[in-house]
Amino acid sequence: MKRLWVGFFLMVFPLMVVWAVTNPMFASPDEPAHMVRAQGIVRGQLEGPYQVDGIPVDDIACLAFHPEVSADCMALEWAEAPTFEDSTATNYPPLFHFLAGLPSLFVHGLTGAYVMRLWMALICASLLAFAGALLFSRYPSRFMVLGWALSVTPMVLFLSATVNPSGLAVALGAVVWASGMVLADPGRDTDKRWLKRVLLTSALAFLLVRRDSLLWLGAIGGSLVALSPDLLRLAWLRRKAAVGVATAGVVAGVLWVAPSWSVLSAGNNVRNRWASIPNDTYTYVKQAVGWFGWLDTPLSDPVMVTALVALGTFLLLGLAASTGAVTRTLAVVGTLVFLVPLVFAEFRYPYFQGRYYLPLAIGGFFLAGRSLATLDLPRRLQSRFVGLVGVTWAVVQIWALVINVRRY
Repeated sequence: MKRLWVGFFLMVFPLMVVWAVTNPMFASPDEPAHMVRAQGIVRGQLEGPYQVDGIPVDDIACLAFHPEVSADCMALEWAEAPTFEDSTATNYPPLFHFLAGLPSLFVHGLTGAYVMRLWMALICASLLAFAGALLFSRYPSRFMVLGWALSVTPMVLFLSATVNPSGLAVALGAVVWASGMVLADPGRDTDKRWLKRVLLTSALAFLLVRRDSLLWLGAIGGSLVALSPDLLRLAWLRRKAAVGVATAGVVAGVLWVAPSWSVLSAGNNVRNRWASIPNDTYTYVKQAVGWFGWLDTPLSDPVMVTALVALGTFLLLGLAASTGAVTRTLAVVGTLVFLVPLVFAEFRYPYFQGRYYLPLAIGGFFLAGRSLATLDLPRRLQSRFVGLVGVTWAVVQIWALVINVRRY
């Protein structure tokens, strides 16, 4: 397992490091606000104004949502510490901000901000590698490695290499998916007791990352039950513990989310919702693949089409090769990925962004990888398919980085 983890880790962490150091500081959605709260949370402050190290939170105003402006507009000069700042991320659960803020206890200023990025990249890469190792140990196939690699879209790298809770949500979601899938289909040597602890720990941690974590954890849980109804039976056999954990999760989610959501009044009630479905759905998919900055740096059309062809081909082949429970689960995941954003748009348009459903969507690639891993295909055919899609995906990843750097 350790050697597998190292292999997966080395596939993803160097890319995250490059993203972290080449992407201009604050050029990630709400990054200054998350840094402010992270520095406050780690010092025991649950509400603002937070004590920070002089972070220039207003510098990003000249750059955010202005694709024609370069990063030179930001001075990035830290004030003399301490200063006190409010944050729009105050109502987020505390785990992400606590983890992200730890480096700020030791390193300050612009250097400290980059260390926070690299620290979060290390955590996310470690979790993604752990998920890959879990899956490959059960399904030792090139197709599973490819499915894992395709789940790490350029957007996942971008988010994981900045101070943004979506990166940690994706990484923890990957562990929930991986541990749940192996529990649903254990091998001879599977340590079920250990896997159950991994699943429970990662699920609880997932709840404490974003305000919508409860929704996505429920969607992942429902998908895993579709994969193996026995998981629900196991929960019933341990119903006291299951009820306790579920109740604690729901209460925690409601307490963190309720103060900041006006569910019935925040939407745009004048737009033609039905006519907007095709365009909205395509936009969310593109945002999940690669739409960087403050929603101002999408992948170019040729790169986006290439990425979607690679992803779509793998998913469709995985669906065609699937049987029984895996087919059912892929259908559930696809339905939820399509429907949940529409529900959001009904009440909170334009709040939703494609990156929010990444913790759920990555499960589709894991499932497709599992389906293809069970096929008895000629080794040469496997090598050519995995090589072609893998090289295409590598080109997409490199070009995505180039597009982001050129924007600034």
